[in-house]
Amino acid sequence: ADKKELPLAMLELLIRYTDEEHSLSTSELKQYLEQEYDLTLERRTMYANMDLLNPAQCWSISCGVAWQINR
Repeated sequence: ADKKELPLAMLELLIRYTDEEHSLSTSELKQYLEQEYDLTLERRTMYANMDLLNPAQCWSISCGVAWQINR
């Protein structure tokens, strides 16, 4: 997969696998990106791409120890 797809791939995975009660660790999110999208990346790349995806804070995305999207 193309690295340009990374922000949308991350968002898709967060929508699919997380909610207010369930989160993904950074390791789990990286693993899903590798398995489902053939994307291998560093942790800081994940944070930078999420910032690109959500500049207006349209989504309530928590990304610290674990990642989740609150609808």
